[in-house]
Amino acid sequence: APNGQAQQALLRAASGLNVAAGCPLFIEAHGTGTALGDPMETRSLAQLLSSRCEALALGSVKANSGHAEPAAGGAGLLRLVVSLVGDSAAPNGQLRALNPHVRSSLEGASCALPTQLAAASVCAPVDGRGCAGGVSSFGYSGTIVHALLQVGGEARGAVSTPPPPPRYYSRRSYGWLDKVHPLADGVDAAAPSGLVRFSSSAGGALRSLVADHVVQGRVVFPGAGYLEMARAA
Repeated sequence: APNGQAQQALLRAASGLNVAAGCPLFIEAHGTGTALGDPMETRSLAQLLSSRCEALALGSVKANSGHAEPAAGGAGLLRLVVSLVGDSAAPNGQLRALNPHVRSSLEGASCALPTQLAAASVCAPVDGRGCAGGVSSFGYSGTIVHALLQVGGEARGAVSTPPPPPRYYSRRSYGWLDKVHPLADGVDAAAPSGLVRFSSSAGGALRSLVADHVVQGRVVFPGAGYLEMARAA
């Protein structure tokens, strides 16, 4: 089970590093999505950070794409990079009703849980460096990790990279060799010109694959499934 004291100890140790970690602008939470884990995580963040921060954008990429399982931490890092470079707080897209225990744990704290893309407050650079953000990731048996990222003062808001060259994928089907993948068992003929769009029925084999992934009484398609769907296509 999550350990609030261990989380605070880890964040306190990270705050002693030579970065502007004392007051991060963004926190990408692990976001277990459980009645126990989320209040413990938010309470730890609020108790340690809210007293020293004027504004803290709190979110989790899982609220948008689901749980990517082994890739979840990497997805959180990518979203934090986008937030820091773009000076924008990414939304918690599926947040509709806040867990009352999370609400009480954040009472009096300077934390925001945006549900739409929001402009971040301007962060004053520390010693010529840019703002920092953190990503939390929890594993089995109480393993916890917190990564800190910081944008250089000159690079912040001024990063310009050329778009990558287009990649063209081709898919050939050999019915006598491969079974139809349950996540890409048909091609949508109505797709716009130049695009190939695969589809799959939500019932049958697909539902049987995810029938045990139940969150609060509802079958939820896992984030890792989207990665598998892209690979299958």
